[in-house]
Amino acid sequence: MKRLPRRVWLLIAVGAALVGGTILLQLLTPAANAETLPRGTTLSAAPKGSLALSQWLEAEGYGMERVREFPFAGDGLDALFVIAPAIKEVSKEDAADIAGFVEHGGTLVLATDGDDGTANLQNALDLSVAQAKPGTGATATPDGPTLARPPVATIALRSAATVRPNNQADPRFLSRATSENGTVVATMARGTGRVHVVAGPYALSNAGLPEADNLALIQNLLAGLPAGGRIGFDEYHHGYGLGSNIADLALRSPWGWALFYLAGLTLIAFILGGRRFGRSLPAPPAPPKAPAEYARALGNRWREGKQHGFAQAHIAERLKRDLAAPFGLDPAADDAAFVAALDARRPDLAADCAALLADLRTAAKNEAAFVALAQRAETLRHRATDTRFAAVPAA
Repeated sequence: MKRLPRRVWLLIAVGAALVGGTILLQLLTPAANAETLPRGTTLSAAPKGSLALSQWLEAEGYGMERVREFPFAGDGLDALFVIAPAIKEVSKEDAADIAGFVEHGGTLVLATDGDDGTANLQNALDLSVAQAKPGTGATATPDGPTLARPPVATIALRSAATVRPNNQADPRFLSRATSENGTVVATMARGTGRVHVVAGPYALSNAGLPEADNLALIQNLLAGLPAGGRIGFDEYHHGYGLGSNIADLALRSPWGWALFYLAGLTLIAFILGGRRFGRSLPAPPAPPKAPAEYARALGNRWREGKQHGFAQAHIAERLKRDLAAPFGLDPAADDAAFVAALDARRPDLAADCAALLADLRTAAKNEAAFVALAQRAETLRHRATDTRFAAVPAA
């Protein structure tokens, strides 16, 4: 079975890392339980959530957006819903941002019963929402003809809170619906924008939206918006700001983007690394296996590496093996013992062999001297195998 190239394995590893990282992020992100989600959030389908409101407005042709970051500029938004942000208190800085959005022409719909972290926002808007007295505040009726398009007869609130301006004589404050406790829906002009305040989030919740004339109430509050306007829902103060979980950090933070970009670029690099940028060349012919070619190649490598000492030692050992074979000598013996044993069998070769071995153990001065040593070794080898010389019997 053919093994896969290393590049393919690396490509598989990168892909597996991306898939595994995505799965890990999903596992580390806790699953949301609709019953435990904060009230007012558009992420909840529970009775106290506002998912139905966001989906209904989207079906009506409005653009829906979740605001998950402050400071809040409101760029591109025509209206902003802030519904009972009890998880994270609206700070003075965040309240100033929202008030600035209204002053520059935005529409704010604030649904609060007064004790859900909106104190700073109420002060910034010059109004207050507080519990009037114990009671259900089950329904409210319009205050005059201010909620007439479409007509509103009753509003289901289930809140005992009331709305009033900080300055009782404030001409900008307009009461639009009242209950037995007082004003429960009010509009207040601010700059070139408007603030609509609803006492309690129930009328905008999944459970309360279909009751009484609550849908008509929302239509009245948004009557001045342009067709197809963009509406934002504050999710930041529900605890769903950017970086609220590890998956959000990875997908929405700069370092998370950098990691995904790096993984993508690595994947592209591996893919492009396997591409051919020209026509394929024919494979070179198989290298010759002739002994002469091998010897020539080995000699060239030694010459390029200037390994004269290594080559001389190789010639010396090869000479001893060639001389030991016909005469039954030990080629592993040291030079002196080998020459003494050779002298007993071929005294005519011993002196020349001793001199040649001594010269081979000393580095040649130059390449010509090295070649001369190799020639001497070859001559001595031929003399040892020449049948004209009779072998000298051992003593």
